[in-house]
Amino acid sequence: MGSEGGARNGSGCGWGCLAALVGIVGFVAFLVLLFASFCAGVGVGSAKDLMEGEKFGVTAPEEERPPQETWIWGRGDADAPKIVRIRLDGIISFGLESEGLFAEPNPNSAANALRRIREATLDPDVRGLYLELDTPGGEVTAADILHFALLRFRDSETNRFVVAHMGPLCCSGGYYVAVAADAIIAHPTTVTGSIGVILSTLNAAELAQKVGVKSVTIATGENKNLLDPLEPVNAAHVEIFRKVIAGDYERFVALVAAGRDLPVEDVRTIADGRVFSAAEARELKLIDAIGYREDAEEILEQLAGAPDGVRVYRYDEDFSWRKVLSSLSMSAGRGTLAAEVKAALDAQAAPRLEYRAK
Repeated sequence: MGSEGGARNGSGCGWGCLAALVGIVGFVAFLVLLFASFCAGVGVGSAKDLMEGEKFGVTAPEEERPPQETWIWGRGDADAPKIVRIRLDGIISFGLESEGLFAEPNPNSAANALRRIREATLDPDVRGLYLELDTPGGEVTAADILHFALLRFRDSETNRFVVAHMGPLCCSGGYYVAVAADAIIAHPTTVTGSIGVILSTLNAAELAQKVGVKSVTIATGENKNLLDPLEPVNAAHVEIFRKVIAGDYERFVALVAAGRDLPVEDVRTIADGRVFSAAEARELKLIDAIGYREDAEEILEQLAGAPDGVRVYRYDEDFSWRKVLSSLSMSAGRGTLAAEVKAALDAQAAPRLEYRAK
């Protein structure tokens, strides 16, 4: 009996060990494939890659193969003018919006919007861009690069055009991007405007003094350590930044005047950071029309000279396990106290020039 029991135990172990071995091999193979997928995707679409080339131009495509396309709406046959829809949501920045091993930009982030604009510029079949905006603004340089990319698209071929359609919010840097368009449409409930520049930081000098914390900084000049958060505010440092902000403000005003065909002084009178309703913006000639997607389609057809209709496409991202894991990691970390505190500290880590509604 003991011999038979031992045989049975040996047989069971054999099958169990074999199943375990197959499971381990399969799991290792999955990890290898996952790692290979991640490595293939690392760096694709980074801000550095997107901005390479003479003056951030369109000297070469990001990838050898064209992006996947999906027709999403519009009318007309396959020969109708081709329009590419590009979305820009959230803070305008070329930095990653998530962190960690599998971090990557939001599909509607500034980095992806820039890539799509450049891909459309290189596609000779594209007649126009339909730019959907829902953003409070963001970094000065990021907004300026997107504005420049839209102008390059318009100038790259004869009769190319851009239509910007504002969502619930299109302020400051969002409006900076929009004024590069041939036509701007707002939803009836859109909030826009906020033309201006902001630089914000924190100063904890008094708190540091109370708790006995001192700033020890070794710098090569008296202006190298600008706006040290642990030192009293230096008026000379504030003036240095004020001059920088003034230059960016004048550029913003000039681009609005040029894009909307308005006198510079008229723009300056309303460029004090205030926001406007859609109706106010139309009255001030900051936008061309108020309407929905159907109204935007009519304007696209007019600009394309295609009364029989246009066809609007979007560029689709390829599936990757990296995207799946990125979404899972973002969902797991979102909403925790540590994540919220870290985000707040990161936002105030250093002063940043922004075209953004506060």
